[in-house]
Amino acid sequence: MKQNEKYFFLRIGSNSEKNYIYKTVPFFNAVIAKSNFFESSAGLLSSLFIKLNIQKKESSYIIDPNTYVFALDPMNQWSIRSWVKCKKGDAIKKVIENLRLDQQEDPSDAIREIENSKDKDIDKVEIFTIKNSFRKLSDKFFIPQIANQVGKRALTSDDFDNLETIGTFVSNVIKYQQTALSERFNAEKYKDLLVGIIPPKFILSPYFAITDDSWYTAMISIWQEFNNQYKEDDSAIVLLTNKDFFNANSKRFAEDIIKLKSTFVFLWISNFKEEVATEIELTNFVNFITTLHENNKEVIDLYSGGLSTLLFPFGLAGITNGTGYGMDRDIEPVQGGLPTAQFYLPTLHIRQQVLESYNLIMANEIGTTKVDFHKNICNCPICREGIQSGAIDMLQYFGELGDYKKDKNGNKRRFPTPRALERCNFHFILSRLLEYKWAKNASVNDINNKINKEIHLWKKSNKHLVRWQKVLQKFIPGTIQNGKLDFN
Repeated sequence: MKQNEKYFFLRIGSNSEKNYIYKTVPFFNAVIAKSNFFESSAGLLSSLFIKLNIQKKESSYIIDPNTYVFALDPMNQWSIRSWVKCKKGDAIKKVIENLRLDQQEDPSDAIREIENSKDKDIDKVEIFTIKNSFRKLSDKFFIPQIANQVGKRALTSDDFDNLETIGTFVSNVIKYQQTALSERFNAEKYKDLLVGIIPPKFILSPYFAITDDSWYTAMISIWQEFNNQYKEDDSAIVLLTNKDFFNANSKRFAEDIIKLKSTFVFLWISNFKEEVATEIELTNFVNFITTLHENNKEVIDLYSGGLSTLLFPFGLAGITNGTGYGMDRDIEPVQGGLPTAQFYLPTLHIRQQVLESYNLIMANEIGTTKVDFHKNICNCPICREGIQSGAIDMLQYFGELGDYKKDKNGNKRRFPTPRALERCNFHFILSRLLEYKWAKNASVNDINNKINKEIHLWKKSNKHLVRWQKVLQKFIPGTIQNGKLDFN
């Protein structure tokens, strides 16, 4: 790994997103996929990873071990369990086997009648079981005593209170990432593909959400054991925490991470929305990045907002974005419904629904002509093709609506067409890539000048830009002594 290299990673979360990957191959450094997605779509992802490795002539994928999910409440439907249909006569047996219940544990809580059942559902019920991908991962990652508890309860820091358990866990997670491709392919049968069957670009540490001191202590032990077992340059620890705990402990995090052997830190601050974050929150975020960078540690943002791309000259080593997702992520995600078309405003650095973005443009009286739109809003290939008159074209080109469908609340409404969603997603990726390409070679003064221009451009919608500029100016040499701050 090269010191001071700047990375752009694309996150893939569903089979349909592979088209975005193939069409933007030359521009990003690697694709990142969660381990449970790899388990459920191993054929598709293996093929994708091998093709990327061969085409780019280097490792171009990362497997996110995603171990934090096992410490979430499994009873939440967005977690590791889901309701599936089965024959009524098989329900109890299936629940017992899936959840590994003992004689004292009642399987009936995980069985229910099918609501609004149809003729094909006769003699069937629903059972609340662990998804196959997570059951496979739990057996691969954990010792049997812990794996057998998965799905019944959330794992706690007490499950990792001895070095033997931690050592086995860390070893298994490292091995999983290293061998994910090679174990799927027979060397003789696939000998022509061997150049593409290589380990990931980075090997990531296991991780859980650090939301209190007990998990902080456990994760320090996990990180240390990870560094003891894996000493290569491509090792990276993963720091997941929420914004409140991060702001209260950012100095402590920095001090302890500096002591670790890994150069790279993959950072995920849950529910950290850069466009609404306070000045103190932003200052702690930037100070954490600059402090680690000054101590030869490189931070890669796992869920990157609009500000993150502007932080390359301040020491950030990489950003990560997905196609159909927001620019931040909660540890406990909001349950989704049918997708909405979101348009990213590159000069405002926010992503909103198409109509909301259009209204912002109109309120600021910019982008009303083709020339002005491409100069002040976006000049990516998608916008050059679709915006021929001005911002008004957004409503049809990016906001095209299909037939009425029921939303998650049962209400009928019109949703974006697949074509509109694809345009929005390609626009997002390409405009972020253009930002990345410029920012990775920019100076801190270039960034300051860029934000200053954008503040004047978006006169009625620039509060977050003003706040960003105020924070970043604290880190520009000459603005304060040595460009450094004490942590808040």
